[in-house]
Amino acid sequence: LNDSKDRILINQAVAFQKTSIRIKTFCKVAMHSEITFNVFEQIADHKTLSLCRRVNKQWNRISSLNCVWEDKCRKLWSKKVYVPERYRILLAQGKAQEALKGSILDSRRSAITIEEFSGMPFFFRFKRAAGRYWTDMDPYWQNDEPICMKFNQNGPIDGLPEVQWKFAVEAGATCLACRSSQINVSVKDTSVLVYEVLRHSNWGFIIQNQWVLYASFPFNQEDDRLLDEFLLPTRRAPPPPPAHTAVVGDSAVD
Repeated sequence: LNDSKDRILINQAVAFQKTSIRIKTFCKVAMHSEITFNVFEQIADHKTLSLCRRVNKQWNRISSLNCVWEDKCRKLWSKKVYVPERYRILLAQGKAQEALKGSILDSRRSAITIEEFSGMPFFFRFKRAAGRYWTDMDPYWQNDEPICMKFNQNGPIDGLPEVQWKFAVEAGATCLACRSSQINVSVKDTSVLVYEVLRHSNWGFIIQNQWVLYASFPFNQEDDRLLDEFLLPTRRAPPPPPAHTAVVGDSAVD
């Protein structure tokens, strides 16, 4: 009888020991996973985070978690002035990695869509190269609030019915319902200006030529990327209009 009881106690002790070992192993793995997760949270570069998958299975599993990428997404986007709605939808659908990588790739796109161009207010100022006549009339250069303009989808600019815009393509033809990195502006059906579209590091749009500058975000005097010296167009604009003409927004009419 005693042998039977002893055997039972021994079996229970062995079972407990095995269970204890499994619990300790689980705790170690869980602790290691938590540490790894915390490390991944500190990694800012999404490319580095992607490389972590190659280390081992555990790193691959943790670095694939949506919550890891969602945190990266929200932190990056909080510093940007524009993120297309389609990437925000992906994030809401639990596809944070796809949303993050897609938005970063999109930020390199200079061609602006008609929905973006007509859906954003644009702040305007003359560049110093336009001449003192024009800068003296520009609120921006008088330390006042810059002019803010709205482009309509069907061509005109709010408050300036005689001024029209069209997207331009490389061949010189124009189209309205598409996207482009060049914009033609005309006054009374006469083409007077060609703008080129750029992207700022804050993912906003910059539209400019040799003499004028538009931005889809408020100007910041301390932003070197908005200085005339930094913004050198790849296409040279025609000479600025003579001083005796009247200005309409950034366009001159007799």
